[in-house]
Amino acid sequence: FGPKTLGRASLKHLTPEERITENEHAGGDWHTVSYRAYGHYRGKGLMRVFAEHAMADYLKQFPNARLWLSIDTENEASKAFAGKLGFVEERQLSNAA
Repeated sequence: FGPKTLGRASLKHLTPEERITENEHAGGDWHTVSYRAYGHYRGKGLMRVFAEHAMADYLKQFPNARLWLSIDTENEASKAFAGKLGFVEERQLSNAA
């Protein structure tokens, strides 16, 4: 979790010049959510309970935050999970090629 300008690419996708100015961007009310579940723990329902709890708690701390999700758009399982959490893809804001 954390404030970040909506739709900004992950640092690993930025040029060296963009990395220098990354901290100058104002995130506004948008806060990034990103998650990872390792193989043995996938498909057991653990991540959904944890993610829902973590997002609810985060929003208590930052009630004006608007959450956006950072995922690999080629990962169909991650996209399906994001949908279960209530996220919808906004193609015009996506970093997907």
